[in-house]
Amino acid sequence: MNENQLTPERWQQVKQIFHSALERDPVERVAFLCQACSDDDELRAEVESLISAYEQPGSFMDSPAYEEAASVITDSEAESVIGWTLGSYRVIALLGAGGMGEVYLARDTRLGRKVALKMVPPEMMKSDRRSYRLLREAQAASMLNHPNIVTVHSLEEAEGRDFIVMEYVEGETLKAVIERGPLAVERVIELGEQAGSALEAAHRVGLIHRDIKSSNILITKRGEAKVLDFGLAKLVGRSLGEGITEAGEMRSELTDTGVVVGTVSYMSPEQTRGEELDGRSDIFSLGCVLYEAATGRLPFNGVSTLAIMNEIRTVEPPAPSEIEARLPREFDEIIHRALAKDKEQRYGSAAEMVEELKGLRVTASLVEERETSGETGTPKKVATAEMGRLSSSGDPAAAVGERLRSAFVRYRKLIVGLVAALALVAIILGLQKALRTKPNESSEAMKLTRLTNNGKVLRAAISPDGKYVAYVARHADKLSIWVRQVASAANLEVVPPASVFYWGLTFSPDGNHIYFVRAEGGIGTAIYQVPVLGGPIRKMIETAHSSFAVSPDGKQFAYVRESTEKKETALIVANADGSGERALAVRHAPDFFYAHQDSLSWSPDGRVIACHAGSTDEKGYYRNVVGVQVKDGSEQPITSKRWKWIGGLAWMSDGTGLLLIASDHSAGWDARQVWEIAYPDGEARRITNDLSGYAGLSLTADAKTLLTVQETDISNMWIVPGTKVEQARLLTSGNSDGQDGMAWTPDGRIVYTSKASGGNDLQLWIMDADGSNQKPLTASPGSHEEPAVSADGRYIVFSARASDDLSANIWRIDIDGGNPKQLTRGGHDMRPHCSPDGKWVVYTHRPVPTMPTLWKVPIEGGEPVQLHDAFTFGNAISPDGTLIACGYRGQASNWHNKIALIPINGGPPVRLFDIPPRISAYDPIQWTPDGRALTCNNKGATKIWKQSLDGSPAKELIDFQFDTVWRSAWSPDGARLAVARGSTVSDAVLISNFR
Repeated sequence: MNENQLTPERWQQVKQIFHSALERDPVERVAFLCQACSDDDELRAEVESLISAYEQPGSFMDSPAYEEAASVITDSEAESVIGWTLGSYRVIALLGAGGMGEVYLARDTRLGRKVALKMVPPEMMKSDRRSYRLLREAQAASMLNHPNIVTVHSLEEAEGRDFIVMEYVEGETLKAVIERGPLAVERVIELGEQAGSALEAAHRVGLIHRDIKSSNILITKRGEAKVLDFGLAKLVGRSLGEGITEAGEMRSELTDTGVVVGTVSYMSPEQTRGEELDGRSDIFSLGCVLYEAATGRLPFNGVSTLAIMNEIRTVEPPAPSEIEARLPREFDEIIHRALAKDKEQRYGSAAEMVEELKGLRVTASLVEERETSGETGTPKKVATAEMGRLSSSGDPAAAVGERLRSAFVRYRKLIVGLVAALALVAIILGLQKALRTKPNESSEAMKLTRLTNNGKVLRAAISPDGKYVAYVARHADKLSIWVRQVASAANLEVVPPASVFYWGLTFSPDGNHIYFVRAEGGIGTAIYQVPVLGGPIRKMIETAHSSFAVSPDGKQFAYVRESTEKKETALIVANADGSGERALAVRHAPDFFYAHQDSLSWSPDGRVIACHAGSTDEKGYYRNVVGVQVKDGSEQPITSKRWKWIGGLAWMSDGTGLLLIASDHSAGWDARQVWEIAYPDGEARRITNDLSGYAGLSLTADAKTLLTVQETDISNMWIVPGTKVEQARLLTSGNSDGQDGMAWTPDGRIVYTSKASGGNDLQLWIMDADGSNQKPLTASPGSHEEPAVSADGRYIVFSARASDDLSANIWRIDIDGGNPKQLTRGGHDMRPHCSPDGKWVVYTHRPVPTMPTLWKVPIEGGEPVQLHDAFTFGNAISPDGTLIACGYRGQASNWHNKIALIPINGGPPVRLFDIPPRISAYDPIQWTPDGRALTCNNKGATKIWKQSLDGSPAKELIDFQFDTVWRSAWSPDGARLAVARGSTVSDAVLISNFR
């Protein structure tokens, strides 16, 4: 319908009825139109044509304010406002209009910035209902300050008009983007995370949007999603209008139960019924949006409003992968859960949905790259040999008895006909070459199957018969242990969430029990046992300070015990009941047995215990694998290869080799891959070779399948005003920025670690506090970490490792990156910190991983001086220069970690504090700028804790909810916090056909 064909009076009448009709339940709308249009069939037809156009997906009436050419008002009406000055706002142009109002581009003459003004159409000014809705929108949006929500500045009145002043954001709606074709799955996931994060922020304050749709999500020129239009938002439990208090006392007619509001195609089932809503209704609507973005069509497409509402209530839409075969089955599962008819079966929160999307991101990336490589015949990532799946979601919250799932994701067709067959052959041959250093004798290619899909798995173990998988799952800052039945994908929690660490997850040889070390403050206290399907938890071995190995007959345990007092590590063997303990082998510093991260494995014949060990020689510090004979404790190297890092050992069932997780000197620090060492000749070969990292491993009894955890860290730098997380602003993205250290300069700039220079090496960069003027400071090969800046701003000190040496030394450069100078030599030195007087650099000297002590060296160069000879790790110097805060461990009989305050010139601690939950002695500590408290965080948890010097218990200072925090640094004035935050996506994967 073209309004220019109508008289102005007739058009006003049509628009008034049209807008009033939109505010009514579609079922009630028929009676309203009969009354409003009376016997004027032409008027009713005109209004119904507008309603039909409004409800068509992608119609101009459904577009929000930011889409140009989306106006239903005449040029003369627009021109009546353009050029006006409303208060301090000069109206420049019409941006668009719809049922909710008109939006104009304007210039704020006071601040010299562009803004968007949203106002009620002139003919609706007399409508209390419409004015009230405008007020509601302003009040709702002003409650929120989130990077993915359009900011509302104020609600103002001028020249007899009420209007909302909003930030002006250039871009286009997601609806407009989708109209050009479905989006890549990674892009859909990214936008889903951002929109879901916005909803979580709204739901956190009790606000439900109620009109989430693709035309209410703006995509900025930077590609970020911003949620628009809170005109239908409702505050749960209380209304938003002035004079309206608790919902039980008085309800707005706009939010009464029984009244349907929103856009029909995106409504939840309970929304179509006019029922009371909560945040799960928005989750349903977001599911519709993601479905639409991934497939190019809406999940519910009835020919009329009533037909669409009926579909929403009764019809299951086709899975997205049935429409677009490129979409992974895991995406289907996320959408299926979001679109559940029963809200009790949906995600419990937007944050939970965002977490699953994050977990899928890496999988989706690998699948898409595999399909891309299939088109060229060149495999891009060998980890995608087969992205199978044995679970529906892998979520620990899934109940036992979850319905059976398909065992593997079917191969997607790469291309058709003969070309497809040839391409597939080329891919398999390429994978064999990349994944192994020698040809695979099996006719089958190695197969990698993702077992979980929630991104929250830290450690995992598979039962000897391969029927069960035990895994440690994280829930914010707590960990729990779960068991998963592989065949049915059913999950059972066997150890409830707690603020602790878990190491050494292992099944008993008969598969009936799960063993684990429970660690508090980073130190294992005992080996525990729990039945595989849950039951009482029993302590097996006291004071086992490491992961452990179980003998093939299940009658003995082997574990490592440390002694900081003697500076030695001992391999201990004891009976399963704790009796008969004996030291089988002892290593004295600088040689050591490593005490953490699944560092032991007992050979299948019971004769040899393989140990993760370390040593220092003329070439520097390195790690290796040694075999200790059970009969006499003698040691023999299992391989001559020197490793940067080792994080898991497992013997093959026939005793002809071991598997391990390791990174060698030819790869970057994060390249933790699966390797095999032949026994006894010691030849090492790589099994995986991809861009992910791996953590821990275990094997089935027949050694045909191994289980490991595949993990990827995502870290960005943010600025937080004080502790106001909701106002955090993104500074950098995508290069592990700040994950290994950051520091403020006295003039307010930030020095940080980054991989932005390319490759896997960490370099030091500097930028302004708003993220501008980013530039590198170092360029030499190796890893440059943990920067600190001198109080006068002249120098940056940092810990540096060469590419071919595990040894770390303290270096100094000028603030502009020039004049590098090495301050320490031949050690393993880290965590430097400059004294306020500018004379000293205090650092941790760690000749072996378990024996760190505090030292200092003149900042101009000179001989290092030891400050303390007990276990002291990490450090931060108080603002007045009198005290050092550090992680501390006392005598050998006391394995509880503390935070200690030690005098700057050395000596015993003057104060000791208990370590907060999920914090270890190795985690970063810093002083608040006023010197009255300490703050600390576990690298990978979500919270920053504050410990006041008055001795009161530590308190939670900041909770980033579902984002993990690696590093943080207070600005010199204490007003801002620089944070490296993001997520670790980690899932259990099965690898078969690897030999």
